[in-house]
Amino acid sequence: MSSASENKLSNEELKRRNLPTEPPPLATCPTEEQWEELLGVLNSQYRLLAAQSNVLNALLTMMQTVSAQESKQTKELLNICQQLEQAGSKKERRRLRLPRIRLPELPTVTRKGAALTLMVLAVSGILLYALATLWNVVRPLFQPLP
Repeated sequence: MSSASENKLSNEELKRRNLPTEPPPLATCPTEEQWEELLGVLNSQYRLLAAQSNVLNALLTMMQTVSAQESKQTKELLNICQQLEQAGSKKERRRLRLPRIRLPELPTVTRKGAALTLMVLAVSGILLYALATLWNVVRPLFQPLP
């Protein structure tokens, strides 16, 4: 008995709750100025996107060239490695030897050389002393008379 009245109340309450209380807000259309502003923003975003795509395309082509160069250098490196492995046999090693460069030997100090050097120095000193003495004698001859 009480359950039927509760059902009626609950049904009525549900109906009341399901009724819309406020009408939904109407969508407002932007004015012409707002449209122009929106179009300007979209155009600037389009220009930025085009510039970014150009940069990405340039990077893509650069990466492709780098990849091609890398694969070419890898092939060359493998070729060099194969040639080195072939040249690793004993017969090939003899053919690949570079000539040895021999430097001339430096002269060693001997008693004879040391004595000769001392004699040259002594004679040079005596000659310089004699030349200085001679100059002191001859120099007054070149001066004018008082």
